[in-house]
Amino acid sequence: MTEAHPAPAPSEVRDEPGWFDRLDAPGRRRAVVLVAFALVAIPLIVAVVAMRSPRWYPIGDLAQTELRVRDVGTGSSPMIGLVGRLGTLTEPGSHPGPLSFWLLAPVYRLLGTSAFALIVSTVFLHLVAVGLALWIAFRRAGPWLAVGVGAAVVWLARGYGHEVLTTPWNPFLPVTWWLVLLLALWSLLCDDEVMLPIAVLAGSFCAQTHIPYLGLFGGLIVFTGVPIAVLTWRRRRRRSDEVGGWGHLGWWALGSAALGVVLWLPPIIQELTNDPGNLTVIKNSLSRHEEPSVGVAEGAKVLLQNLDPFALFTHRAPRILNDGDGSVVPGLLLLVAWLASVVPAWRLRSQRLLALDGVLLAALLLGWASISRIYGEVWTYLLLWSWGIAMLLIVATVWSVLTWWSASSPRPARLAFAGLAAAGLVAGCLAFTADNVDAEVPLPELNAVQGSLARQTVRYLDGPGAVGGGRDGRYVVSWSDPLYLGTFGYGLLDELERDGFDVGVDPLNAAGAGEHRVVPVDDATGRLQVVVGPAIADWARLPGVRRIAYADPRPPAQVREFERLRDEVVLLGRSLDLPQLEQFESQLFATANRTDLPASISSRVTRMAAIGLPAAVFVSVP
Repeated sequence: MTEAHPAPAPSEVRDEPGWFDRLDAPGRRRAVVLVAFALVAIPLIVAVVAMRSPRWYPIGDLAQTELRVRDVGTGSSPMIGLVGRLGTLTEPGSHPGPLSFWLLAPVYRLLGTSAFALIVSTVFLHLVAVGLALWIAFRRAGPWLAVGVGAAVVWLARGYGHEVLTTPWNPFLPVTWWLVLLLALWSLLCDDEVMLPIAVLAGSFCAQTHIPYLGLFGGLIVFTGVPIAVLTWRRRRRRSDEVGGWGHLGWWALGSAALGVVLWLPPIIQELTNDPGNLTVIKNSLSRHEEPSVGVAEGAKVLLQNLDPFALFTHRAPRILNDGDGSVVPGLLLLVAWLASVVPAWRLRSQRLLALDGVLLAALLLGWASISRIYGEVWTYLLLWSWGIAMLLIVATVWSVLTWWSASSPRPARLAFAGLAAAGLVAGCLAFTADNVDAEVPLPELNAVQGSLARQTVRYLDGPGAVGGGRDGRYVVSWSDPLYLGTFGYGLLDELERDGFDVGVDPLNAAGAGEHRVVPVDDATGRLQVVVGPAIADWARLPGVRRIAYADPRPPAQVREFERLRDEVVLLGRSLDLPQLEQFESQLFATANRTDLPASISSRVTRMAAIGLPAAVFVSVP
């Protein structure tokens, strides 16, 4: 007489019981996963604690992000994402949607709307994604695969560095949710309809937050949607009498579709109520650009450079691997190893491994196509998704090798898997924690300048006789910035608004600050002008203008070096008949990014940009 075994709970249903599923003892399954999650979370918590001092002052895009998060739940709740390299000066475009702002807002508000609260909220979002990734792995193959995925995640996090996972910048926010999307699609291929809403949420978050993920998400839906539908149809037909049956799947599908509509409703409303809408601006920007695209051949090279497995385990922060000097050999070797690992998975008819390999193949092809269509500078932040694919390629390869080994030696293979996963997780936790003990706020040198400017400005506006009325006045914040592109201007706007001042911007900067922050000239009682670089001396000579703040990040030795390099660039420009370099300091960022200058000039200008420029704040009547 055989003993009856109860059916597993829905949260523990796993298709195709694997060779390492028996590693865990009864009653300890979830404890193993919780320990794995804690070991991934500890390094990030250490980083957050270390970043509590000195105080962080958001600048540039980060200040714009905080302004939009602060708007959530008000009459000016954001409907689109952060303004990006899209559109034109007269019709600027933003990233597709505001989901990141909405998801950052709850923890940000709960902790008091400080800048530090935004860091905590950012880490919280990443940890939610990590928890989902481990949960998906647990559903597919038990707690020890979750430990293996945890090891992969913590080493991937160390490769990115704490800067990526604590900074609320839109290219950084999706990196962990991209992993969740890939794992959720894998789980769907394994007949787990519970992953439908997870895939919708993760994909929508990525696609709305940063434009490169829009094509990746849409392409993955096409690549995996048909196989998922076909496999689901066949399985349901074979198991039509299964508990839940078609009705169970139907409810998950209906709920996920409704979730998708809700998540994409804000950008759709914005598109329908504006002329042109932001989605139209994005479409026009991507289809009508004049700059040449990277191309298929160069796209393959860049992708292989960013699949370098050694970079994943040795780089504490993203490096520019696509700078022309990076080798394609490590990435090519990883691809060859992964393709070879597909053979035993195919021979063993491992549904789970083949499903994961299929998702990774789709992601690789789409990533290649995405890189090939990049126009302009190929910045590293456009390629951060490739590191996640590389790490999952490593996971799939190791899993396949151990699965093949288990066919002849199941017990040693099971122990090897458990030992490798646990050792990798613990080692990654220790290494990443050690990195983060002295974690700094983003861009510490510029943070010091921003903090100094903000404190001096507040001190003046709170003093007697402040031009414009101080706290009783209304100010327009504008800027002249040849190097940092308005970084300190947005930062000052953010800090003054946080401190309770009535501040806004002129129409030119409405896309970055929000239309509701535009202050008509007739309504303003004062103007705060942030000036960077040589124009500070010009502003100081204007009548009716008063300098109220000044900060220079450069020590005296760097000031002398900067002046020497400036004189050398001007002399070189004259000798090479480049008269436009006479005033290059007033266009330092643009000059540093020119590709048509001789190396003797470009190297000096690049060094000058790295040294930086002083900044000042002037106040006047509008």
